[in-house]
Amino acid sequence: MNILVLFTYKVSVKDWNEAGIINREFELYKNLNKTNKFNYSFITYGDENDLIYNLDEFSILPLYSKIKFSKSGIGNFYNSLRIIKIFKKEFQNADIIKTNQLNGAWVAVIAKIIYKKKLLIRTGYDLYYFSIKENKPLMKRYFFYLLTKLALYFSDYYVVSTSIDKARLVSRFGKRYNSKIKVNSNWVMTFEDVIPFHERKDQFISVGRLEEQKNYQNLVELFSKTKYKLIIYGDGSEKDLIEEKARRLGSQLELKGSFDHKELLKEYEKYKYFVLNSHYEGNPKVVMEAMSAGCVVILRHHENNEEIITSGENGIFYYKDEELLEVLNKIDQLNMKKISDNARSYVKENHLIEKHIKNEAELYKKLTSSNTL
Repeated sequence: MNILVLFTYKVSVKDWNEAGIINREFELYKNLNKTNKFNYSFITYGDENDLIYNLDEFSILPLYSKIKFSKSGIGNFYNSLRIIKIFKKEFQNADIIKTNQLNGAWVAVIAKIIYKKKLLIRTGYDLYYFSIKENKPLMKRYFFYLLTKLALYFSDYYVVSTSIDKARLVSRFGKRYNSKIKVNSNWVMTFEDVIPFHERKDQFISVGRLEEQKNYQNLVELFSKTKYKLIIYGDGSEKDLIEEKARRLGSQLELKGSFDHKELLKEYEKYKYFVLNSHYEGNPKVVMEAMSAGCVVILRHHENNEEIITSGENGIFYYKDEELLEVLNKIDQLNMKKISDNARSYVKENHLIEKHIKNEAELYKKLTSSNTL
């Protein structure tokens, strides 16, 4: 079976490598290829540099190895449409077209119409919902609304990572999409023995892009009112603002920068606590990875995270700033070892990569053995 995967708009293999997630992102496809003999090709928004990452089991097809890169937004969008003709042979040979995210899915939709192929739209988060939360310009929000609507209409399956996302889409676009939208949550790669909880550093880590969504400036301010050190893994546009705030408030802060994903998995288990203060989230992999590593996860409440966390059992929710401070002030009085053990058990039962692989393989087989429209 031949599956043609379209990278997220403007994203390349090089981008994945620089973000430290190349191993994690390709691990799913390596396992699917090994266990089910699926053949994968990837159309990326990179150039010849995308071909140097030892991915010999896959066919990597960088758009900008074929045409010249455009520095303008309109030029980039036009170039994305050229994918349909440039890679005509690959589309014709594919049994299934799959997107890595919704952003860029217009290419997949047009290709489905032209080449009459099965289309699986995969989304890690609700792009239109995020655009509202991020207060994107009205035209961009409307574009993402239309893109979601078109993707739902033309896809054979539309995969989301949480049932909350599914319910939101059904409510917004209609019950007729209920059977087409499938839930396949995010996953963790491994489940190995970890450093015992009592041997770990009595410190807090957070993992994520240093962007407004993650609300790190607020988190630094909250930690300035405690005795604890905050360690953040990640990089982004707010790095200088976060460092300046920590200096001004006297916070104990260490910014670690970006790590290779395999190295990051080992970093989690050095610490007892993981905190995520985001304004909103989809189905965050970092939370599952922290739980798998035995961290006690302490999260600002969002409805999507309710599918992962039962507060007080396998993690802790807080709704307001003051509630986080209350948790930190009484943390020595709570049975954190039990929460850590419950977190690992939950991930083992619900979010290992093997379960995700099984679900995805079943969707492929249904698509190629049915007349799903």
